[in-house]
Amino acid sequence: MLIAVLAIAMSVGLASAALLTYYGRIQTSVTVGQSVLLDGKDTTEMPITETISAIGGDTICKYHWLWNRASVPVDVQLVSWGAPEGATVKYYAMGTSTTWHVVPSNEPFDYVEAYITKTDKPTSVEFKVEIVPDAPHYGMGIVISTDNSTIDFQVWYAEYLPDPEKGWYYQPYPWTSLYVKLEDSGTGITATGDHTGRVFTVDIPIGLLGGCGAKYHFAIQFRTTLLGTYPQGLDVWAQTNALSFETATVGTGIPGATAFTLEPGEVLPFYICYEFAVNIAPGTFTIYTDVRPA
Repeated sequence: MLIAVLAIAMSVGLASAALLTYYGRIQTSVTVGQSVLLDGKDTTEMPITETISAIGGDTICKYHWLWNRASVPVDVQLVSWGAPEGATVKYYAMGTSTTWHVVPSNEPFDYVEAYITKTDKPTSVEFKVEIVPDAPHYGMGIVISTDNSTIDFQVWYAEYLPDPEKGWYYQPYPWTSLYVKLEDSGTGITATGDHTGRVFTVDIPIGLLGGCGAKYHFAIQFRTTLLGTYPQGLDVWAQTNALSFETATVGTGIPGATAFTLEPGEVLPFYICYEFAVNIAPGTFTIYTDVRPA
């Protein structure tokens, strides 16, 4: 009887003992956000709806932007479909920069070193001139042509007196046209810098350059001690210091359905441009564009 009781007690003691299945537990609540956003929106807010009215021969561009919120690079591509024959979709990235280092060539009217940077901003193109050598005063001018045959206008900083008064000026071509102070030109062009500093910027709306994807041509003059005059043509310089004549495009073309990389935190402004052939048949249709992982 005693043995039986002891056996029962031992069995009860063994049953009450247990092995741990874990030594601790972490419970994490996770909310995941989309890495790449279009116009600041994720897929729960899509599609972004736009309406276009066009005539054959038109090109209409719409502004958008991509934002990579991830901590790693993300490859994406732009893919469009639904366009009928005669309608073409193209894409142009903004925000890219090109810099020229202009060194004196010991040629007549070319004596000053400078760095010139062209930046495609979301709705404008900025031209920045950073003159290297020290000088008593500085000046800068830019000439724009959208067709490579006729100058459209020039913008310059006048650093001398009495005519014109010191400041920024705008003048349409021909040079017999009346020049006006830049802030009174109504063009939307803005500029910074004066004769006391070596850094100048001119910011030109893309509409004055032909619009997104358009080719245009520019020439830049920068001056120090010698005053000089302004260019008399696209490839003829009649001043003390000059850059050269360059051809550029508003924005950088992105081939459709081709992968490109968004760096961590990168914001990429871009335009979708819809081109309609002059002989396109009338009708109503819907064009879709996806931003897809690549």
